[in-house]
Amino acid sequence: MTSISKTGKTETGETLQKMFIESYDREFNQISFELLGYDPLVRNEAGEVVGGLQRVTIKALGDYVANDIEEAGNITYIGFKNLDGDYFIQKIDSTTGKSIRFATIINNASKTSYSTAWAGRATLVYDTYSTAFTV
Repeated sequence: MTSISKTGKTETGETLQKMFIESYDREFNQISFELLGYDPLVRNEAGEVVGGLQRVTIKALGDYVANDIEEAGNITYIGFKNLDGDYFIQKIDSTTGKSIRFATIINNASKTSYSTAWAGRATLVYDTYSTAFTV
């Protein structure tokens, strides 16, 4: 467990006092904190999908945009892509109730672009969110 004191250092190597001083917003006279969220499709310097923390911003909340929608009987496919080219395809099956599954580059490694994934959407591997987005 991390030792927390005004002078002790945390895992970041910064003292809590320094972190609080640097997080103070003088304009609004408030302590400000940075909200971080886990993005399962964050890439490392080599371009490999590794997942990681990312700042939560207005852009991050709406990072993926629906590009295509296809309804085929009881199956609906919705293709999403972000500005970095990362994608996921959502498959909604209403044959027996509602089932929502996801296809990503993580569970479809040979589909390295949105266009190839969308073209092959009927044959992709779909899984639950926790599986499809976990490295």
